[in-house]
Amino acid sequence: MSRTSLAVRTGVLASAVAVALTGCGGAVENIVEGNVERAIENELGESADVEIGEDSFSVDTEEGSITAGAGSVPDDFPTDVPLPDGDVAFAQRLESADGFSWSLIVASDADPAALADEIRGELTGNGFTVEEASEFSGADALGGTILAEKDDLTVLVLVAGDGSETTATYTVTQQP
Repeated sequence: MSRTSLAVRTGVLASAVAVALTGCGGAVENIVEGNVERAIENELGESADVEIGEDSFSVDTEEGSITAGAGSVPDDFPTDVPLPDGDVAFAQRLESADGFSWSLIVASDADPAALADEIRGELTGNGFTVEEASEFSGADALGGTILAEKDDLTVLVLVAGDGSETTATYTVTQQP
């Protein structure tokens, strides 16, 4: 396993613990931050800085950084990538030697098929080439996937809904 993937795996694990404990208060938060930092340092053999906020967390190491939380799109999310109207349920930003990646989950009340068509059309309108697009339907959900590229950006979107809520899950990567 590469050091970068190890850093990502460790950061994601640490973030899950950190986010689960963010409501515990300042003293407990400081203990959690310190314990997570030591766990990452032991795993990677390098220093780590962990910050836990009310709705977010960040982990910085020599290999890169990861920031995640709910409620807002990261400031440096590529503006070429269209996002649907809705609430940002989760956002993550990862920086490493391999470039940047962002993951977003946007909750919407739109019809899944219509939302997938809208996103595909907006990607194309913004100069992306749709490399692959598919639709799916099942007993519990329907939706589609879209894979698009433009310059150094790759966008993978999974749109799924169950009739009461639709989510658009984005994975966006940018090569250095």
